[in-house]
Amino acid sequence: MDKQMTFDEWHQNTDSLCPRRAFEAGQQSRQAEIDEKDKRIETALDLMIDGHYELAEQALRGEHE
Repeated sequence: MDKQMTFDEWHQNTDSLCPRRAFEAGQQSRQAEIDEKDKRIETALDLMIDGHYELAEQALRGEHE
């Protein structure tokens, strides 16, 4: 019967790139969310400059194209 390993033992015996790839994928996903929010803010600011305050509010919520 195989000895049960702790997470640390498993991690030391596992391809060290696996956790790194998972971390990098998480970073990319988070960056995509940040980029989308930046786009919403930029759109809202442009709409506010033109006096379209209701549309700016929609843009901030992601409801304006």
